[in-house]
Amino acid sequence: MVTLNRALLKASPFYEEEFLTANYPKPGKWDERPRPAGKTLRTKLYHSGAAPVSRGLGTNGSTTTSESQVYSNYGYAPNGVTVRSPFALANDAMLITASPATQAEADAVDASCGPASYAYRRRPKYVSGMMMTDPLGFGYTEVRMRRPLTAKGDFPAFWMMSLPGANHQEIDFEWVDGEPGYVFTNVLSDNDEWGGKRSSQYVAGNFGAGQKFTNDSSVYHTYGVFRSFETIEFYIDETRVRTIVNSNGANGAGCHHPMCAIVDLAKDGEWNYNKGNVGAGTETSSLEIDFIKHWDLL
Repeated sequence: MVTLNRALLKASPFYEEEFLTANYPKPGKWDERPRPAGKTLRTKLYHSGAAPVSRGLGTNGSTTTSESQVYSNYGYAPNGVTVRSPFALANDAMLITASPATQAEADAVDASCGPASYAYRRRPKYVSGMMMTDPLGFGYTEVRMRRPLTAKGDFPAFWMMSLPGANHQEIDFEWVDGEPGYVFTNVLSDNDEWGGKRSSQYVAGNFGAGQKFTNDSSVYHTYGVFRSFETIEFYIDETRVRTIVNSNGANGAGCHHPMCAIVDLAKDGEWNYNKGNVGAGTETSSLEIDFIKHWDLL
């Protein structure tokens, strides 16, 4: 059993978000609280843009097997229709609730997606939420969270991803419907730019093929990724559970670009163990996040 060696890290976090109620005077109205440069926490993928993928729709580029949630936030009103915020503060933690989308919400999101020929899913079955940091360098990224309420089709994750413009790189902790009591660890790296041939580039087991570990996600645990130029290490409660060589080429992960940390509560989708959209659209689930932190290497 190997525990995290904090002597390799700077003493103070480079990024720290603890969701203390005292810092948020308007619970339930939280969205992208201003931070210094490099320390922002955002509520949609890629930080900008109105395409469905930025809101969590169609993240695998299919009109039928894409994820079924729209990532909303306070003030999100496509076509002038307000979509509920999934965020609420509870006991000094951020609670994300995924709940069925109303017809009005689904219609509004669909109408905002642009041309009818758009390749991604357009109508969400669920309203949910995600949080994404600005790009982080080598070091240790840690999230403390739990899943108070689970449902069919759940696919929550704590993961790290390079932004478009770099080779696609991804490091994942994933919980999938159909494998309760486990968390999966996966790494992928892509030699092509974004939009390239991702499906043939997985290098360390991905989405059902990755290494899994026994995990009771209904109670709080910390999940951490230690990333250096040489290695990628996965930690649960500061105990190392997996190490991958972080080198370029077919035998390594090759995750060397700055990467954003993401926590989200996805629903359904092909990524969910290739089961497609398994939920009926009536299930409610939740994810509670105590903190998100990142320490740079010394």
